[in-house]
Amino acid sequence: MADLLTTTERQNISGIIDDVFDTFKRSIVVYKEPTKTVSDVDLDFMFGYNAESQSSNYIYTQVTGSYSATIKYIKSTDPDESSQLLNTELEDQLVRIKVNKQSRDFIENGANQKCFFDNKDFEFISNDTPKVFLGNTYYYYFLKEIR
Repeated sequence: MADLLTTTERQNISGIIDDVFDTFKRSIVVYKEPTKTVSDVDLDFMFGYNAESQSSNYIYTQVTGSYSATIKYIKSTDPDESSQLLNTELEDQLVRIKVNKQSRDFIENGANQKCFFDNKDFEFISNDTPKVFLGNTYYYYFLKEIR
């Protein structure tokens, strides 16, 4: 069976899809669970005596990543996207973000605390949904505002 598009046409359309993403992308910051690092161990501490005086010997390091995404706000009364894809009726407004593979790998690696953009905090309420078109793969997530 013959293809409708030549290889050159596929490459051109694929480049256009990437250009559309680059045109409308915005910056998001994903916050992961902080890492706990032991900083100073007090070997002279006598256990059982005045435990409150023991200084904390670990520090938390915030893990964040700034990535590009396209952002679409979805009203919960819009049954075609919010209700059908998540099989729920939500009172709050949903947000759908579209990210590339590098962003998806960071989001999927470890526990997420929140996602920040538009001066608001959001939580992830779905897993990634990959969409492939002419060799381009983007990943979609649904988020809900943290109040």
